[in-house]
Amino acid sequence: MIMWTGPTFQTYYQNIHRIVVDFDKYLNFLVDEAKWETLLWEESQMTVEPFSTKRQRRDEFHDGQTYQVEVQRFRLRIPISPHPQRADYFKFGPSKWWGAEPEWRFEGDVLIHEVEATEQGVQKGIEEVRFWLGNRNKEIESGNKQLQDRIRPVWEAKRKRLEERQSTSEALLQKLDIPLHQDPNAKVKPIEIKPRDLRTIMEKPKSA
Repeated sequence: MIMWTGPTFQTYYQNIHRIVVDFDKYLNFLVDEAKWETLLWEESQMTVEPFSTKRQRRDEFHDGQTYQVEVQRFRLRIPISPHPQRADYFKFGPSKWWGAEPEWRFEGDVLIHEVEATEQGVQKGIEEVRFWLGNRNKEIESGNKQLQDRIRPVWEAKRKRLEERQSTSEALLQKLDIPLHQDPNAKVKPIEIKPRDLRTIMEKPKSA
């Protein structure tokens, strides 16, 4: 009798515990998928670019009429680390707030922040970067450390349901006692064995 040497569904189901029980490896995978990267910046490499812009002003002494004046500003350019989710990074804010967040602009991996052309304006701009990016990073670091403890009970409950479902399926298959279907399009096809009658060959009697 020729034995089937390829994989079977029975061996798959018998070894399902190897897929389900290897939780630590899968947990690390889930953590890697869920965690965030921090966005780093380099203040020591910051440069400043003076520029002028026009602003609207209201004349309180002439019926509130408006006029334009030219204002000097500084454009701070701060190198930042490459980030695979930079757009989404700024969609999530820190839980702490400090007024309205500035409108950040980017040129490649350089953060552009416009501030008043004064020493106080520059210092305030740096503090805004530290606050908005720094607090995001703190919450990311704290959240990443808690991912395993948060994911573990969720996945353990799911794994328990999978094991219960698998036990029910195996019990039903044993009760039915029906061969499992083999995919005819599988790469390794099962060998067809045709049943045949086995007969005992007896020698002819010798003549007396």
